[in-house]
Amino acid sequence: MTRARTRTTEREPMRRMPWGLVLSVLILGAALASCDGPNRGSNTQPSAVSGFLVTVTASPNTVRGATAGSGSSDGGCSQIQVVVSKSGQLVDGTLVTVTKTLGVFKSGTQELVGIQDITIRGVALFVWCAKSQRGTAIITATAEDATATVLITIF
Repeated sequence: MTRARTRTTEREPMRRMPWGLVLSVLILGAALASCDGPNRGSNTQPSAVSGFLVTVTASPNTVRGATAGSGSSDGGCSQIQVVVSKSGQLVDGTLVTVTKTLGVFKSGTQELVGIQDITIRGVALFVWCAKSQRGTAIITATAEDATATVLITIF
């Protein structure tokens, strides 16, 4: 005669879901997603009292420094683009000043520590070149009281 064996399984007690925590995370996430920040949203803030918003980009943002013993004191160059806008519109004829911590600005055959230009259709373009120093160059663009920076790595 064979006996049927029955196996009893013990169930683990059910754990309660921390609904208060889940609800708090959902509410906080929705609130943060609806916030406008300086770089997103339809109500982005200008970077200055004047209402100007300055953006500066470097292309490329990684360049080779001057090679020792090559006879050339120049390394790689980068184009610096400064865009000035106000209330979403590009601002024409604004004086833009650009400074740097490493490298030089080139204007023809001249090497400059700082440079200025007037925006055309809201844009001013500059050429920046690395020298023998290695590190990170900080390029700072200013239009009236609005300022923006971009970093360029020199290797």
